[in-house]
Amino acid sequence: MSVQDKLRWDSKYASNDMVLESSVLLDLALPFLEKQESKERLKVLDIACGTGRHSLKLMSSRKLNLTCVDISEVALSKLEALLKAKEYSSHKVNLVCADLENFEANEEYDLVMKFFYLNRGILKNLRSLVKQNGIFIYESFERLSEDKNTDHYLDVDELLTYLSDFEILHKDYVNESEEKRTIRVIARRIL
Repeated sequence: MSVQDKLRWDSKYASNDMVLESSVLLDLALPFLEKQESKERLKVLDIACGTGRHSLKLMSSRKLNLTCVDISEVALSKLEALLKAKEYSSHKVNLVCADLENFEANEEYDLVMKFFYLNRGILKNLRSLVKQNGIFIYESFERLSEDKNTDHYLDVDELLTYLSDFEILHKDYVNESEEKRTIRVIARRIL
């Protein structure tokens, strides 16, 4: 992403237009995450976290060792304020302001979450982000029309090609229009 992208996202978060509910996909993923009870803290990476709506929801059900990454300093500042206001002291949280086009994780996670941010480079490197038997949650748009820009939309079932070493635990689609739909996937790394 460029400096212009960073400024655009900072402006969106500063305007308070970005207050959204967490994805229902998290509710569907909780039973799979509960199977990892042997760990006191679940190690989680939230990519393009924004103001942390997904992480905050997950924090209400599990103790986390959480890394939240976003390009917007404004979004991360709002998340930091929410964390302080809600007393999440039992969690370990690392907020990282980074250009996601160049972001590299140097460790593996029990759970990687990615909602409505398309970066095929990160998708191609899933094995380096998700621990064996770890969970990957992804929700994004697929294009149903050739008119939609492939920079912003996955092709139909393209996501599944990136997950060949993963067991698909849940997959569904939400039709948005004749031109696009949402794909929602929960997968476990098996190799």
